[in-house]
Amino acid sequence: YDQLIKSRFVEMFGDTKTNSKKLPLVKPEEICESISAGGDRPDEVSSIKTTDFAYPIFSNGEKDDGLYGWSKEYRIEKPSVTVSGRGTIGYSSYRKDGKFTPIVRLIVMTPNEKVNPVYLTYYLNLEREEGSGSGVQQLTVPMIKSKKIMLPELIKQNKFAEFVEQVDKLKFEVQKSLDESQTLFDSLMQEYFG
Repeated sequence: YDQLIKSRFVEMFGDTKTNSKKLPLVKPEEICESISAGGDRPDEVSSIKTTDFAYPIFSNGEKDDGLYGWSKEYRIEKPSVTVSGRGTIGYSSYRKDGKFTPIVRLIVMTPNEKVNPVYLTYYLNLEREEGSGSGVQQLTVPMIKSKKIMLPELIKQNKFAEFVEQVDKLKFEVQKSLDESQTLFDSLMQEYFG
């Protein structure tokens, strides 16, 4: 699925490294309301979501999409794109529900009306930074702000986001079918072989 989405991105917008379709380049501050980095984790954290601990805490990394735990409060209110500043440097996720807390220097980009957050997420994932620093590599807010981002027309960004949504639905349906088939298989194995 990821390769399908990447192919569609390149087909629509060209290669991000060379800007082969000569799209306008903009600074992140032109397309984001804010760009910030997460800090310390909240004092109270739950490993499971409850009525009291209803807001996700995200950290750097791809595993479990960076979910660290759950908090009683949140620091980021609006839907945003997060970028790992450490660990899996440059890994980006769209936090479409907003209301979350970023920790451990997780970078948060809150898009404005000029950019579709799904487009921005996939663009950043294709443009993963290598980071800098001695010892532990990292990506910082100043490094993000110094980038130039290809910015196609919003209508094309929205078409790409619709394609991603369709692929995600298909992926969900296929996984659901696989799970149902596995359950049926397990049931038949139990019935026949005890």
